[in-house]
Amino acid sequence: MESTRQEMFRGTDEWLLEDINHLLSLANERLLLIGDVRSALRALELAQERMAELADPAPLGVRRQLAAATAILTTIPT
Repeated sequence: MESTRQEMFRGTDEWLLEDINHLLSLANERLLLIGDVRSALRALELAQERMAELADPAPLGVRRQLAAATAILTTIPT
């Protein structure tokens, strides 16, 4: 019960960060394991959208890295 209660009261940013982490892992797996550039690119784009929803501006460096990685992937023929 206690763990369920804690889950209910977690902040929105925590949920977004977990979602972003999952999307970044998914992009990495799709690209490295099967060479699926299109899916990796889409996962990075979704991660960028989630980052924009964060209330905390602290991860600006991560946002820049996501933009750079996305730009690189767009140059790779699918």
